[in-house]
Amino acid sequence: MFLQKAGAIKERLRMSKKAILIIALSVVSVMILGVGIIFFVSQLNSPEKIVAQFETAIEEEKPNLLKDLIVPDKSETAVDNQSTAALVAYLKENNHSYQTIKESLQKQLEKKDYTKTNQPISLIAGKKKGLKKEYQLLVKTTSIQVTGQHEDDTVNFNIDKSKVNFEENADGLYGPFLPGTYSIVLSVKNDLGDFTETKKVDVWGNDVVTYIVDTKSLVKQDEKAKNDIVAAVDTFNYDMSVFETTEFNLESFTNLHATDEEMAYSQDLVNSAYMETADYIEEFHSKYNEAVLNLDDFTINYFDGKWSAEVTAYVAYSRKLKLIDYPEFEDISYELIRELYLVYSKDEKKWMIDDFIETDRDTNERENWKETLRLEGPKDGLKWVRPENSNPATNI
Repeated sequence: MFLQKAGAIKERLRMSKKAILIIALSVVSVMILGVGIIFFVSQLNSPEKIVAQFETAIEEEKPNLLKDLIVPDKSETAVDNQSTAALVAYLKENNHSYQTIKESLQKQLEKKDYTKTNQPISLIAGKKKGLKKEYQLLVKTTSIQVTGQHEDDTVNFNIDKSKVNFEENADGLYGPFLPGTYSIVLSVKNDLGDFTETKKVDVWGNDVVTYIVDTKSLVKQDEKAKNDIVAAVDTFNYDMSVFETTEFNLESFTNLHATDEEMAYSQDLVNSAYMETADYIEEFHSKYNEAVLNLDDFTINYFDGKWSAEVTAYVAYSRKLKLIDYPEFEDISYELIRELYLVYSKDEKKWMIDDFIETDRDTNERENWKETLRLEGPKDGLKWVRPENSNPATNI
């Protein structure tokens, strides 16, 4: 009985040694595998691999490779497809900047110095994750300052195709952004309307990059703004015929920029001149034929919160006059060069004629104008006929 028990104990000891050996081998295998995994992962995140991946992203234009490598110096900076694409686009286009950054990163590898440099992009050693150390690319960010807008301009800043609503911060800046080439969409709203421009901007080299708004240029290039001014000129040209066939009543003009006092004073002057001939006129015809605008001489200005414009135009009118007791009409048609000065009225919300000068310059000069716009007058003309037993002078 004792011998049987002793044999069983011996067998258990032999089995225990075998189990211990198996367990020991398993532990060693796990340790070897663990070391292998750690070594493999560490190689994936080695500083050399980070630099190589950066170079691949730029040279093969694969911005998605940068998203997990980049850490901006300001945490609120967006690191997404758009911002990394902007970075790649700039370095792809500006080889000198790219080569400078590559050389700087290579020096960091040689010196094993993984700290911030004076370059826009530095290789840094981040926090440890478990047993491995993280290496990343520290990127200096840049903000954008929008300047040049007028006091009454409302500016809306955006990046083309971006879903982010960019707001100006307390320092009057937009951003921060990863450095790169961005397609900026800038909208300006003022009394004249809404104006938008899209422009490629290199956001690079400084902490703040300036974007200058040229509202005057935006307005001048805008077709609607130009058409509004042209329409005001065309209206005035037509109203001149209305004026001539309503016994020279200044109220015939629908877009004169003048106070009531100025209108009354001017009407008195007109009446005085008209009364000298009114008794002899039986019929008066006037037709606005055409105008040719000199767009080379077309200007828009902004000063002291007010918009103004200047336009030079060739104008032509067909007119004829019949005097009392004369059977024939007399042709008094004319053509001339008219210089018009307009202002934008905030009250009327339209362009109005502030002044005009009719010159005796040679009308053939229009042949030398390079860029022109022709306006055709209405098909039918206007006329005034003296009422029976009426004295025009008494109607004034």
